Amino acid sequence: MRTRVIVSAFLLAGCCLFARPALAEDGDVAVGGVLLFRIHATANGMSPKERAEAVDTRLQDILGAPVLKAEDIHIVGADKNSAKILVKERLLVTVTKADGDFNKVTAQKQAQMWLESLRKSLPKVNAKPNPNNHP
Repeated sequence: MRTRVIVSAFLLAGCCLFARPALAEDGDVAVGGVLLFRIHATANGMSPKERAEAVDTRLQDILGAPVLKAEDIHIVGADKNSAKILVKERLLVTVTKADGDFNKVTAQKQAQMWLESLRKSLPKVNAKPNPNNHP
């Protein structure tokens, strides 16, 4: 009986060592239950979770716009090491080489992938008129 308890304890401890939450969950950027994209990489000393939180903060201001169209979302400053995604001239996220490396693409290609997702999703979650903007 004692042997079973010891073996069970070791098995449980082993599972705890190797089971860890997926990093993608920590870097999810979502609005209203709609996943926009996932940040997997650390950048400028910020973890994926911290970067996602910074994007969420920026989204609060961005989604305050009365109308948001797909064309309002664009990439600037793209090169092999980074690209910035802007919404109505406001920075939303900087895509780094490490972000691209996670998916085995360049930073520019990763930015394009996130841009496509954002263009499909952001206008939908911002479809309702902002009650704070009166005509």
